Amino acid sequence: MTCQHSVKKTQHQADFEDALSPSWENLMKGQVNLKDAVDGTISYHDQARRRVYKLNDRTAKLFVRPRGWHLQEAHILIEGQPATGCLVDFGLYFYHYHANFLATQGAGYGPFFYLPKMEHSRQS
Repeated sequence: MTCQHSVKKTQHQADFEDALSPSWENLMKGQVNLKDAVDGTISYHDQARRRVYKLNDRTAKLFVRPRGWHLQEAHILIEGQPATGCLVDFGLYFYHYHANFLATQGAGYGPFFYLPKMEHSRQS
């Protein structure tokens, strides 16, 4: 999952669709990165370049793009069938971080989602 915040950008998309290989490990690491981004604690230490990347005081609005509706999540079963990956990504993020958005940013400020592949193939 890519996750970049910058003062120059007004919004950023954390992409669970095209920018992520959807292994369970990658998906859960992506959820941890989202938590850290919402909490304002996300950072990355590039040891080769001896640089630490972290959020500025002013950040871009975070949009989450869950996996497409056609992708399943084999690790979560509902009545013996794999759950829809998009709903798993959305559900985990919304459940864990909606209260934080309300507390820190107020109503109407998030969380935000881009839901891919909503149209029928003939409409796209």
